[in-house]
Amino acid sequence: MKYTIYMLVCLAITTSCFAQMPRGGNFGFGLELGEPSGITLKYWTGKTNAIGGTIGSSYYGSPRIDVDYYWHYNAFNSNVVNLFVSAGGVVGLGDYRDGFWYKHDYYRTRDGKAAIGARGAIGINILPRTVPLEIFVELGVVESLSPFTATSLESALGVRFYP
Repeated sequence: MKYTIYMLVCLAITTSCFAQMPRGGNFGFGLELGEPSGITLKYWTGKTNAIGGTIGSSYYGSPRIDVDYYWHYNAFNSNVVNLFVSAGGVVGLGDYRDGFWYKHDYYRTRDGKAAIGARGAIGINILPRTVPLEIFVELGVVESLSPFTATSLESALGVRFYP
């Protein structure tokens, strides 16, 4: 009997931690503003996991391409608001330029070489119950690996539509 009660409690806790997927399909697209700024895409592989990315512009290069793997958590015990963390990579091509937050020349001194880095982020997404949208805000860290090494903070706000 103790074992059964223990398993039921564990099951209840585990299922309450699952995040919710957006209404509509598994694939969403939209706009992201901040670092980076551009077109954002996301494909949900399950209720708690997704693959996403951004193609746009930032201090890291223009164009800039990000690819992340997302883990979503129902940390707020809500059917609308979720917490997420992501890890991935970033490639900056072309000229380094002033970004949304960064306005200095450090990232532009490499003669237009491609920049490669690792990226991690934490954020909150809002999945309204009645419309197929995802509204999100995130705070991220980029560790540049080549052609220079540097660490920078980023933040962005965005929206995705799920047809």
